[in-house]
Amino acid sequence: MQKPPLIAVTTLLFSLTFLAAITVVPWYGITHGFDGLCSQYMLVHELYF
Repeated sequence: MQKPPLIAVTTLLFSLTFLAAITVVPWYGITHGFDGLCSQYMLVHELYF
């Protein structure tokens, strides 16, 4: 049974989104800082989940 071919546009879209998420989000947090609401959200999710 043959595997279907990869769809280049979809593969590229998901790859670029993943790379942006792991580079841009931490960079933004380091350069601009996180506000209090974001910190509270992370703390609540860390305690309950």
